Amino acid sequence: MTRFRFHPLALSVALLAPIASQAAYLSIDDTNPNDTISITAGDFENGFFVNGSLLTAGVGHGATAVIDESLGSILFRGNWIDNGHTPTGTFTVYFVEAQNPTLISDILQINTTTSDGVGSIAGTFLSDSGDNLGSIPDQLPPNARVIVEDGKPFSFDQPFLTASVLSDVDVPEASNVFAGLAVAGAIGAVYLRRRVA
Repeated sequence: MTRFRFHPLALSVALLAPIASQAAYLSIDDTNPNDTISITAGDFENGFFVNGSLLTAGVGHGATAVIDESLGSILFRGNWIDNGHTPTGTFTVYFVEAQNPTLISDILQINTTTSDGVGSIAGTFLSDSGDNLGSIPDQLPPNARVIVEDGKPFSFDQPFLTASVLSDVDVPEASNVFAGLAVAGAIGAVYLRRRVA
């Protein structure tokens, strides 16, 4: 008969390993068709707040807030265990449409730091509501970037935090698409008549 012996330290490590490997997550999604923004967050051991209200706290917990983009800037902040690895920094991201790469569609501003093994993130997200965010400044602020919206998430991960923004991509008006198809059809018809004649 085989006997298994468990060492208390090994058992403790085995039980805590799934918790230690859990990373916090944050997703800002500005692709909702009804002009709302979804903020999803989870596994923030010390809590995650949106516009001053607790959204979620603790490992294994997550939640989503849906906010009308016409209300203006969305403020968020959260704390998670990062073992002291999150760099202190500030950055700004200007999202622009591919059709007009000087017109600002969304603005993300982030501040990060760490203290006593706990990472902190605080920021704002502002979405364009009626082309009111203006144009990219001639001189970008320090630590600022311009991202052309392409339908893919922009990642701003930190140690033990997965974070991204998915900014809406401007889709051409249906009437413009149909007009383009009509022009292409007319050109094709003229080409076929010339070939037949």
